[in-house]
Amino acid sequence: MRAEEIKNVAQDLRKISQTYGEVLKVINNFTKEMSFMKRLIVGSKNKNSLGSKMITAGLACISFPEPFISDIAGLIMVTAGSLIIRASAPTMRDIPKEYRKIVLDLKKINESIL
Repeated sequence: MRAEEIKNVAQDLRKISQTYGEVLKVINNFTKEMSFMKRLIVGSKNKNSLGSKMITAGLACISFPEPFISDIAGLIMVTAGSLIIRASAPTMRDIPKEYRKIVLDLKKINESIL
């Protein structure tokens, strides 16, 4: 190989590495955006895991031999955990359901007026 061919190969390799770097940046940004979309559509799993942990801790408190205080604390923790699981933020899945409910309620109100 001549020096000129080596320079051309080196330039081509630099361009290829730059292209791969740009592709990796695009893929990284895409995965970040998809995780945001997933949270928007499906919802966050952090609340459910926190609620599950609270329920587990509450059941452990209830199973302790001391009957009065640990039972009350366990019952409070189980109740709080179940409320955390139920009280989730609205997601994209909830919009069509709520829309149908609102339309049905408006139809019922309209029928009751007429």
